[in-house]
Amino acid sequence: MAPSACCAHVTARFFSDLTNDRRFRIVTYGEVSRTYASSYGFQFVRLKFNLTQPPDNLAELKSILSDPENQGDMNYKYIPQTGNGFIASDVEYFTLNPSQITYPDDVTAILPEPTVAFGTGWLKWNRPEFEDMPTQYHIVRGLDDLEIKRFVGAARVDTANLADCFDVRVIE
Repeated sequence: MAPSACCAHVTARFFSDLTNDRRFRIVTYGEVSRTYASSYGFQFVRLKFNLTQPPDNLAELKSILSDPENQGDMNYKYIPQTGNGFIASDVEYFTLNPSQITYPDDVTAILPEPTVAFGTGWLKWNRPEFEDMPTQYHIVRGLDDLEIKRFVGAARVDTANLADCFDVRVIE
């Protein structure tokens, strides 16, 4: 994945993987949407999408999002060791949710096609301390440390899939 798309793509994965705030929602007024992700009440990232303004470079943004070399979404599974705080882990490895999913024959779920809207946007990280996000502060700090070299636009993608149930594999 191109570095310019990396931060926003990783941010999107936070909503399903890191946030434990079940009140998560996207607030939209007209064509402008705002949202945030939080963990244990700490708001660690805010996002804004404005679909009334075209992206700086729509062709490049579409190219990034449809990269044929993209094999899927990479995740990091980490479960702290029982009785040992956050010093050691019981489980710790990378996984891949592949972009192409093979469903078993008995799965008959009909999922809607993804919808994509392009525009402009921004994201703002709130740098956490250990006390704010004990199990994930280092991840958010690492993302906050990444330099955004340029911004080509924003895409709002609404999708549903069963990737977390099927075809997820450990990256060796």
